Amino acid sequence: MNNSTKKSRVWHNVPDKVLILDIEATGLQEDSYPIEIAYGDPLESWVTSSLIRPHKNWEKVAWDQQTELITGISLKLLQCAPLAVEVAKNVAKDLAQADLILSDAPAWDGRWLHHLLQLNPTPVKITIKDFRTTINELNPLRRYLSTYKCLNIYDKSEHRAGADVIRLLRVYRRALPQPLWEQQYCPIKPGGFAFSSRPEFIPGLPE
Repeated sequence: MNNSTKKSRVWHNVPDKVLILDIEATGLQEDSYPIEIAYGDPLESWVTSSLIRPHKNWEKVAWDQQTELITGISLKLLQCAPLAVEVAKNVAKDLAQADLILSDAPAWDGRWLHHLLQLNPTPVKITIKDFRTTINELNPLRRYLSTYKCLNIYDKSEHRAGADVIRLLRVYRRALPQPLWEQQYCPIKPGGFAFSSRPEFIPGLPE
């Protein structure tokens, strides 16, 4: 997608480089820590995700079995995931390039992101804005559907970070001045620091 095409498909005064973020964590307790992170670019139509192997300083926190039941992510599975320090390094690099980062739970995701980025040797300041508030401010005509109604229709969360980001990415794309309708599949970008080295595809939603 060239720059002129991008410009015609974004709202006025909105930067091109927007990322949508979601984090899964061990719970909502004060000492909870992140176990999976995902973010995607709604214009470039990619999402990257990674499980997070707990840092040694996090291991003193009791594992919440309820979290495992909800997400399907076990402590055993996380032992095979990329190290938290490595994830922090790659996340800091990627998010620092974004002009706007959106989340549907910025307070929680912001706290867990801060927890993760504390492991990065170079300090980086990341600001996260609320997805619903931002979209409704930018999209006064509520193109396609109101954000709230659209989120309800597409709220098929699997309580996994990648699936949640894809859900929000679709809402964002449909609300654009020139809506970007989904193709049959929405790819999760392989490689990089992603937990899986092979391409994964999430079935698209009907037009």
